[in-house]
Amino acid sequence: ASLIQTGVLLIIMYYIFGVVGFLLFPEKFRFERANIEGGRRLDPNNNGARCTSIWKCMLVVLDMGLRKGDLGEALHEIPWTVDDASNPDRYLIIYRMLYTFLFYVIVTTILMNIIFGIIIDTFAELRERKEALDEEITGKCFVCGLDRILFDQASKTGTGFEDH
Repeated sequence: ASLIQTGVLLIIMYYIFGVVGFLLFPEKFRFERANIEGGRRLDPNNNGARCTSIWKCMLVVLDMGLRKGDLGEALHEIPWTVDDASNPDRYLIIYRMLYTFLFYVIVTTILMNIIFGIIIDTFAELRERKEALDEEITGKCFVCGLDRILFDQASKTGTGFEDH
């Protein structure tokens, strides 16, 4: 149940980052066909889909976030224009840095590690149950329910449980 709840939270976070990417970076947050010249790919964004809707942005965030753990590669280069007061996009680089950093911290680091921790804890719990069951099978008579120690203490040879 906790794994499903965390998975739903992860999908919600992907959706939120898709919406924010669609609102803040409508022209920068996109994929285009690869530009290939002389056998070398010059543009790493080769998926052929633009982020023209919130749904597409969420899919781009899901794709890039899960495969690479970084949204920075999905965004085209944004010039450092903080000093130019006449440029309306002067704070876009700061928004991009916050956007990619928050995605890395919240989704890649925290939520994914929570999911991995839940999976590891589940396997540890299964192992503990198996060990407890093995201990019960080897340490208790399944017919009368008495512990192995009682039989071994009552016998003179110390093998009372096996003789029982």
